[in-house]
Amino acid sequence: MGRIADFFGAPAPRQNQPIRQTSVPNNSVVQDNPQQALGANETPDQNVVEQNPTIVLVNRNQNVDDVVRNVQQQNFAGHNNLAHMVETILAQNGLNMSLHRPNFVSALSEYVLQTELPRNGKIPKLTKFAGDTNESTVEHITRFLVECGDLANNENLRMKYFPNSLTKNAFTWFTTLPPHYIHNWAQLERLFHEQFYMGQTKISLKELASVRRKAPESIDDYLNRFRLLKARCFTQIPEHELVEMAVGGLDYSIRKKLDTQYLRDMSQLADRVRQVERLKAEKARTTKFQKKEKIAYIETYDSDNDYDIDCSDVQGNEIDVAELKPGPPYT
Repeated sequence: MGRIADFFGAPAPRQNQPIRQTSVPNNSVVQDNPQQALGANETPDQNVVEQNPTIVLVNRNQNVDDVVRNVQQQNFAGHNNLAHMVETILAQNGLNMSLHRPNFVSALSEYVLQTELPRNGKIPKLTKFAGDTNESTVEHITRFLVECGDLANNENLRMKYFPNSLTKNAFTWFTTLPPHYIHNWAQLERLFHEQFYMGQTKISLKELASVRRKAPESIDDYLNRFRLLKARCFTQIPEHELVEMAVGGLDYSIRKKLDTQYLRDMSQLADRVRQVERLKAEKARTTKFQKKEKIAYIETYDSDNDYDIDCSDVQGNEIDVAELKPGPPYT
């Protein structure tokens, strides 16, 4: 062997390498000692640095909810900026995905959409606002807060479920808002009023006094319409004067039977009008059945030949149809 080694030359020295042994992985061992799971020659990445979560201190004069909201806005703002950068790069390279499939992005912030209902909480049944000209935005906001109940105390839940109260033109307007554009309730309410608030036309006392009851209108409908018009008249009017104005819009046949000095409010006026109308209808039915028929009598004499009637002539000229027409009585 020595001669062969001298002939071929001595081989280069080899470094001793550890022998890898294949064994059944043990989860408990890996978790306890992660260095053994990487192998003898594999070392963990030294560049990986675990970052501790940022701790935000709240001063005594600060509101905790406001601080949390600001932190959420900052976190989602960074995420949205990154997503916008990716979309811009794709668009520059001709990969505009929005041209192939339109997708809806809510105008509310992400942290608002991720707000969950409390335990055993239910989504309330809300009255819909369509954006018509006869709808009041102030009344809709007030009704929405009342129907939400305890959920209205949470600003994020108020914002999250407000689109559920919109329909038709109003909901179409909400879908056209920029993505993640609204961050608080005051901003949402301001945008809603700016879009749909039409104002309320004021009416004068003269216009209120000229209101008249329509022919097929009941007394309740007439008084309700009168009250709605009064709400648009900002002049302070005593109750008894309002009763006199409402009486002035009634028919004369009813108005002459009312004494306004004994009517203190609208409810007494409505009761009195119903009583008068009931008595009037009862009188009309009674008069109809007690109406007597008018009969005209004609006297004839035996010596009058003009009235002699031959029975044969009557049989030959029978009357098939007889018609009675109302006319003045005979004298």
